Amino acid sequence: MVLDRDNRVLLFKAFQDNTRARHFWITPGGGVAVGESATDALRRELAEECGLVAADIGPLIWVREHVFPMPHSGEATRQRERFYLVRVEQHDVDVSGWDDFERNFMGEHRWWTASEVQTSDDEFAPHRLGHFLADLVAGNIPSEPVDTGI
Repeated sequence: MVLDRDNRVLLFKAFQDNTRARHFWITPGGGVAVGESATDALRRELAEECGLVAADIGPLIWVREHVFPMPHSGEATRQRERFYLVRVEQHDVDVSGWDDFERNFMGEHRWWTASEVQTSDDEFAPHRLGHFLADLVAGNIPSEPVDTGI
C-alpha cells in the first residue's frame, strides 16, 4: 500500500484476460521467491514494478486470500496477499523494469485518493479498498493485520 505525502495510493490497472475488456485496480507487489522474505519480495517488486528503490517498508496492515483464474491461461490459482504500509513523499513511477507478464497483465498507473476509490465504478483488489484506505489515511493503522476479505 504505497501512500504519498497527500495520502494518495498508487494503483495499477490490471486486465482480466487477453481481450483487455475488463480491468481492475491493484497495488504493486507480487510473488515471493523461494528463500525470499515477504519484505524482501516487496522491495524487489516495488523496484521492478514502479522503480521505487528507497522505500521504508512499514507494518503489515492487511491480509487476504483470493482464488482467481490467471490472466491469459485461465488456470485457477490461490493467492495469499500481505499488504504493508509504504510511505513516500512523492514518486515518479518507472515501469521500465516490467517483464513480459507485467506488460501483458498491467496497464496504466495512477495515484488515487480514498474518496476517488470510494466513488469510482471501477473494481479494486481488495474489493472494499475504499473503505480500508479511508480508515488508513484517517490514521487508523491496525496493530494486527486486518483480513480484507476478497
